[in-house]
Amino acid sequence: MELSVTFPRIDAMGTGREVVQLTSGDAFCYPLYYFIPSICANGRYLVYHRETTDTPHDIQLWRLDLQTGECLQLTKGECPNAHWQPWGVDPASGVLGDRAALSVKRDILVYIEGQDVSSVNVASNEHQRLFRLPEGRYPVSQNCISGDDWFVYVHVDRDRYTRLLAERQRDSSLFRKHATMCENSELCAFHLDTGEHRTLLRINYPIHHVHPYGNRHLVFSHVPGHTTGMGLTDIEGGWYSVPRTPDSKGGSIVHHVPTARGIAYELSGRSDGNWSGLCNPLRHEVYEFPILPATTHIGLDPEGLTFFYQTSDNRIEVLVEHDSKGDDRWERLLGPWQTYGTGQKSHMHPRLTDDRGWMQFVAGDPKTKTNHIFLMDVSDLQPTRGIPDV
Repeated sequence: MELSVTFPRIDAMGTGREVVQLTSGDAFCYPLYYFIPSICANGRYLVYHRETTDTPHDIQLWRLDLQTGECLQLTKGECPNAHWQPWGVDPASGVLGDRAALSVKRDILVYIEGQDVSSVNVASNEHQRLFRLPEGRYPVSQNCISGDDWFVYVHVDRDRYTRLLAERQRDSSLFRKHATMCENSELCAFHLDTGEHRTLLRINYPIHHVHPYGNRHLVFSHVPGHTTGMGLTDIEGGWYSVPRTPDSKGGSIVHHVPTARGIAYELSGRSDGNWSGLCNPLRHEVYEFPILPATTHIGLDPEGLTFFYQTSDNRIEVLVEHDSKGDDRWERLLGPWQTYGTGQKSHMHPRLTDDRGWMQFVAGDPKTKTNHIFLMDVSDLQPTRGIPDV
């Protein structure tokens, strides 16, 4: 991947690795949610959110030319309540935060403003209105584009979801307990070529993440009956399965990332510490192993070769070698590195680029006390040894 010489080069906090700072300024800049890509297939353009610190914040989608360093504002949305509730913490207007999705092979970014779903060609900045969500429905999920060009998204009854958010405001522990009040949540798909629209699933539970697994399958969270958890369906819909149910020690899947070897994830709630795993969702086979304390997010390696994690104090640690007897070997890649603010825009969300030469992450810039997008040189990073296939 070719990077402009105009980007500042700095040393990674804690380790001194070379880091390239891609964005800067007095706003929060962060990519699309890290389950899905933000860089086009040719490696030239990065799409990202730019969220101001105004009251309310303003969220727009921008394009960064990685070869020249030039940035371009793609959207000029004005809808209220644009933050992704409840995890986009700061009230905002603009386009809906955390709900856009990129077709890397087409350079097409699909975004939502209010009830309108539109697309923009990242290279030409040409916009097209695709469809309008039904009135009274709220687009609740971090969305995706499947391998065969379906924009996959979720909407729920707005009034019911508003009442659920009010329950969470009163007591955060009630959010999942009362989530079944979101009756008739719909997982839907819209084909970018034909305009065909499908409803894949209707369930009485809000789905907050959906991402592709291969060309036809879709992985989503969370699933009815669980405080966390991962479901599997496909682009035909009408069914879903739960490839890895909660275990006897209380562990269930939180963050799950698609890889060429299966779905990699970390577990929450186990009584014996932090664990991670690799799942073949089509065969319901898993391999799981303990990881470092205070782990919050598994990182994404699209090939599923290297296992690395973000921790609660903003370190990124890589599992160099796994020993089934418990003598694992770890290496710190960076950190601790302070981030600013709260909610999704303050998470590092580490992800390898497709060429495996760089690690994309979000971290703080002390000059502006806002967060920005960085690439760290990991061209020497080797696959984690000892993790079997599933």
